[in-house]
Amino acid sequence: MISFPRFIMKKKEFLIIVLPITIIIYSILIFVFLFDKKIEFVMPATSIFEIIIPVMLGLILAMQFSLYGRAMKRRRKEIEELKNQLSKYKSKVKKLKINEEKIKKELDNQLNFKDYNYSIIKLSFLIENELQRLLKKKKVDGEKLISIRAMSDYLSKVRNKAVHGVKMSRSGMIDYVKVGEILLNILRSIK
Repeated sequence: MISFPRFIMKKKEFLIIVLPITIIIYSILIFVFLFDKKIEFVMPATSIFEIIIPVMLGLILAMQFSLYGRAMKRRRKEIEELKNQLSKYKSKVKKLKINEEKIKKELDNQLNFKDYNYSIIKLSFLIENELQRLLKKKKVDGEKLISIRAMSDYLSKVRNKAVHGVKMSRSGMIDYVKVGEILLNILRSIK
């Protein structure tokens, strides 16, 4: 049987539609299984268990496929909206001045890989602290919040690599510092 991907559904939709129907259907199945009686419809001595089980399984599958399709359609729409928001945000980011020479110099001054990982982890936590500060004050509009969250997620992935000692290329490190500095400056500029 296909397990329904609850993570792509709205919580309210899951609690109101899927959960009660699934509980009812499985309750009926358990009841029929425990109190299996012989009945006569078209075929003599046909078990009610033999009739209800295929019907119930068909209903469960039909319901799950239908809701899965709706959830995936909504998810694709959300992804498209996020892509559009990010493309607008990237065009704004390009206008900001980035001191690339300064970044390269800082990288060259790192003593070893361990120190560099520490810098990445520290930068990521600074960004998260700023993001939490703004979220508490509720001073970030929806459009900017989507973009900030997307960039923050990217930085978190890089930080996790650093925590686990996954070595990245020098160019990858520079890109990370660039994005991190831009995001940190944007967050700090919002009072």
